[in-house]
Amino acid sequence: GKRALLLVDNINDVFRNLNDREALHRLRATLMEEDRLMLIGACVELSDEVTSIEKPFFDFFRVFELKPLTFDEMRECLDALAEVRGDAEARKAIEKREGGLRAIHLLTGGNPRLVKTFYRLIKEGLHRDIREDLEKLLDEFTPYFKAIVDAMSVQQQRIFDAVALAWNPVEVAHIARQTRLASNQVSSQLRAMVKSGHITAVAGHPKKKSYMLADRFSNVHYLMRHGRSARVRFDWFVVMVRLLFEDDEYAKTMAGLVKESVQEGGFCWDEACGLVANAMDRAESPSARKLLVGQFVTARNPENIRDLLLAEIACGKALEINPEDADAHFKMGRVREYLDRNPEKAAASYGEAVRIDPAHLDAWGALAWVNHRLLHNTKAAESAYLKALEIKPEAWWIRTNYGSFLQEETARYEEAEREFRKVCENDPEPRGAWFNLGNLLKSFLHRPEEAEAAYRESIKADDQYAPPVMGLALLYREQGKDASVYRELAIKAMNLLPYRGFDLWSFFSLCGDDPDSIRAVLPVFSRWCGKNRDHFDLPMVYGCAFSLWMRLANLLGPMSALEFLKSIPETDREPFGDLEDVFRVMKDPSNLHQLAPERARFIAELLEEQKRIQKPKVKSSRKKSP
Repeated sequence: GKRALLLVDNINDVFRNLNDREALHRLRATLMEEDRLMLIGACVELSDEVTSIEKPFFDFFRVFELKPLTFDEMRECLDALAEVRGDAEARKAIEKREGGLRAIHLLTGGNPRLVKTFYRLIKEGLHRDIREDLEKLLDEFTPYFKAIVDAMSVQQQRIFDAVALAWNPVEVAHIARQTRLASNQVSSQLRAMVKSGHITAVAGHPKKKSYMLADRFSNVHYLMRHGRSARVRFDWFVVMVRLLFEDDEYAKTMAGLVKESVQEGGFCWDEACGLVANAMDRAESPSARKLLVGQFVTARNPENIRDLLLAEIACGKALEINPEDADAHFKMGRVREYLDRNPEKAAASYGEAVRIDPAHLDAWGALAWVNHRLLHNTKAAESAYLKALEIKPEAWWIRTNYGSFLQEETARYEEAEREFRKVCENDPEPRGAWFNLGNLLKSFLHRPEEAEAAYRESIKADDQYAPPVMGLALLYREQGKDASVYRELAIKAMNLLPYRGFDLWSFFSLCGDDPDSIRAVLPVFSRWCGKNRDHFDLPMVYGCAFSLWMRLANLLGPMSALEFLKSIPETDREPFGDLEDVFRVMKDPSNLHQLAPERARFIAELLEEQKRIQKPKVKSSRKKSP
């Protein structure tokens, strides 16, 4: 007949907890006499319960010692496990993900139990919630790890602690200092711990051995669960991620974790900053650092203050590690340009980048742009533009900016037109060049028909690009077309991009006296303000939206404006909650006295400020590259 198989983990604890010699003898007799029962027990090491001649289970078990698996053995073991489970996806992953398997072998040291713990990562990876996944792995490992440590003597536990906290291989002398034990005692205990498989000897000084924990995962577990501070535990979490991922995946994973921390807010902001610093420290290779900095620095127009602060930390760390890192200097220039609003410092960073790497195209382009638009250094700007175009004549975005420079700073309009048309004819993404050409033709060369055609080409290249839509609206008003035509275009431009300074000013100019146009864009402004609390342009957009609400109240009456405000979803109108009291006081000034004194003073100041505003003054916080 069939036999019952009993699988018992940590069997030493079972024997120890029974603590009844007679009961243990009966259990032994039953297992010997009953052929239908088979017992397989696992333990981290053989205890007195099975090795002492005085104990009931002395010499009872057939002992199999599970040695660490080699990489090939681990792969074979995982493949067999996947086959038994009928998991075709896991088998496919085992075949393809050699880098991930080697990382797991490094982490586990080939420990069969740990290899099995990591099995699900082979199939699923760590891309859903990496912190939750790693915490789950640590929790699953904790009972086994506790059994290992509990089985050690007090001296061995002290030695284990010293070796684990060191992380890197350490010699006997170091362990002796940390534990305050005699060197001969340390050596004796280390021999026993090496034999039990908890410590491993590694190549060190020719005459002195060095020691470390047998597997990296046990070391990470110890540091994360028993580190002396939260910062230490935090750092070793980053180490574990680094061990698991190749450079590109490591950069993406850490950037994702930082983003999650920022989105959670509160104390998580400190956590996000720590993650960036630790991620850079643990990157180890120049390629990993470059990928990390690239993840934290937005390619061209970083808008979010928190993102830029994190990017500043990443760039600073990269330059601390390697002051001659041209790409890090370039990206620090981007941060200084947008975060510090300091064009001189930005130009200095770009200058360092091109000094270190004279062929750094993006740095030359950025240096030209800063000198052109922010410092108005005509000579330096043109020199940098020409150098960039010498490196790469088909750098179309730089050529577009050069055309703008010729138009704005030198009034060389015909040359500017030639540059724009080169880009329009060759650039696979010519929307900016067509738009700039339209502006040049409309405002400086006075060829309105060609200007209209250029704007339409820009829209054709990208129908979600707002500037040419507003340009067309302004052109139509100049041509005396019906107001409904250009107002429709202005509304469309605001829906596409509600925070471009010139377009905001243009909307007021085109639609500021039309309540229908104002009502068409206010929900867009309200929603944008609610979702972009950290955006550089929030004060400008909020101020414009507030002025539009007041205009609507003046055009239709405060109660009509209040009714329209309440028709907007509550989450979208939340940034403009003060307007409810403003409109009620506009309707009946006596309502001001029903408010709390500080509230009444605030509302009165808002109303007084609005009376002084004859025309909204919209000024972009910076000029942007097309």
